[in-house]
Amino acid sequence: MKIAEQRAFADLLRAFRDRAGLTQEELAERAGLSADAIGLLERGARQRPQRHTVQQLADALALAGDERAWFIASARQAPRPPAPSPASSHPVLPLLTTTFVGRADDVAAVTDLLMRPDVRLLTLTGPGGVGKTRLALEVAARVAPRFTDGVCFVALATLHDPLLVPDAFVQALGVRDRAGHTSAENVTAFIGARTMLVLLDNCEHLLAALPFVADMLAACPQVTVLATSRTPLHLSGEQQFAVTPLTVPAAGPLPPATDLARLPALALFEQRTRAAIPDFALTLENTATIAAICRRLDGLPLAIELAAPWLKILPPPELLARLDHALPLLAGGARDQPERHQTLRDTIAWSEALLDPGARSLFHQLAVFAGGFTLSAIEAVCGPSAAPNGAVLHNLVALVDASLVVPPPTTAGNTPAPRYTMLETVREYASERLAASADLPPLRQRHADHFLRLVEEAQSHLVGPEEAAWLNRLEDEHANLRAALRWTLDRGEAARATRFAAVLWRFWASHWHLSEGRRWLAEIAELAQVSTGPEAITPAQQAMLLHVSGNLARAQGDYTAAERLYQDCLTLRRRLDDTHGIAGALHNLGI
Repeated sequence: MKIAEQRAFADLLRAFRDRAGLTQEELAERAGLSADAIGLLERGARQRPQRHTVQQLADALALAGDERAWFIASARQAPRPPAPSPASSHPVLPLLTTTFVGRADDVAAVTDLLMRPDVRLLTLTGPGGVGKTRLALEVAARVAPRFTDGVCFVALATLHDPLLVPDAFVQALGVRDRAGHTSAENVTAFIGARTMLVLLDNCEHLLAALPFVADMLAACPQVTVLATSRTPLHLSGEQQFAVTPLTVPAAGPLPPATDLARLPALALFEQRTRAAIPDFALTLENTATIAAICRRLDGLPLAIELAAPWLKILPPPELLARLDHALPLLAGGARDQPERHQTLRDTIAWSEALLDPGARSLFHQLAVFAGGFTLSAIEAVCGPSAAPNGAVLHNLVALVDASLVVPPPTTAGNTPAPRYTMLETVREYASERLAASADLPPLRQRHADHFLRLVEEAQSHLVGPEEAAWLNRLEDEHANLRAALRWTLDRGEAARATRFAAVLWRFWASHWHLSEGRRWLAEIAELAQVSTGPEAITPAQQAMLLHVSGNLARAQGDYTAAERLYQDCLTLRRRLDDTHGIAGALHNLGI
């Protein structure tokens, strides 16, 4: 019998008891049982409890509907409906749009490690593009029933400030800030004794935030972290698992085509090619060449995904020949870089080399975006230099066809502003090319200008029937807004940063980014104090910053800070003889 089946009822009982805020003794009294009986059930030492015992427990826990049915069924170890999450109503894992190919042994090995009680931090390591995230998502989906309080996916790829990592947890878990506590403290308090799996994706660039992960593991005894990173995290108790490229056929005489088709690298190549050419199949005529292509790509999933769609215009022999010409640096790259990383970079360079100049320029410049982009954003930010002839859409289609840009999912339907993204490793390559050009400073400025316009356009819509839609739009652009505000502050532009704050405070408050919002406002206020000339803010703007800072402090329950900020605001409003502002400050102080 599987461990997940043995432990399902025990874990559910403990999870529902924790949610109800009951001790074992209190639950025993409600259910008419002994505390020892509850302890045995929660430890899994007592299997298949009597039906009337389970019903008494369900009554004592006030379970109803699907939760009650799941709870009772789990005690009998019968086929069960999907489990509702006692901890959160947030999505468990991102929706996957492709079939998982190969890696059956890896899935089994990682699953077994996660089932071990002594493994609470498991890091999947390997070069960019090797498939760490996809493997982690596949395993997390399979082991989810074991973690009765849910699986939480925390994406870190778009973050560049380690201080924001606890805020990313807050957002993923749906945690609300408590007065007088940091985001890190709120996360550990929320998880507590819950049995959860946290999938922490793309950690390598935020190593300074890892003490928070260690503290969370120490404070939350039932949480397990499954991390993906190009390098080990080097935390106590870390179990590493190296993710290697997909199996490719060895050089020399080949086995029959039917056997080759079972190899994961060729199966992935066939699947990805069919996405572009529906009737493509491995045949006696093309299998040997496709095998050589996969071997040339070292079985790296990202490299295969970039290469496969080019069969639309290049027959397999020509594709293989171009790979020979496009990978001259395979053994001659920087010695301090992993060999597989060099191969990935060469593969991206090869795809880039097949682009026309306009698409290649747009490819580099799209790296200025963080967390995705819309067509209108591309046209506003990249259009003036990447496509002066108005060919942005044409160039974007070329990048999608080359698998350098990921198009919106087909499930987006009639979404008014579908979002495009770039694989993070592809974006890193484009960022290096962009940083080496003279385009970066003006591009960063246009990026900041565009998102300031978006923020100011949102202002009139954040009160009224369109409020939710606009707040969600700002959430979609959160990573870009962070990047734009960071650029503005780094340039010492206090007045422009204040224009961001005048609107974003409502977004930070409504979507519970309170700690982050207060940090931004504090930095803006600090810069404003030393700014002169065109970037000096007016007394009215200073009063506004005090007002909105007080609002966020009040929303977070930090009443001491809120009162001080409101009092300073009132003093300034009186100095300005701003009757309406005086009334607002008095109103806030009264609250």
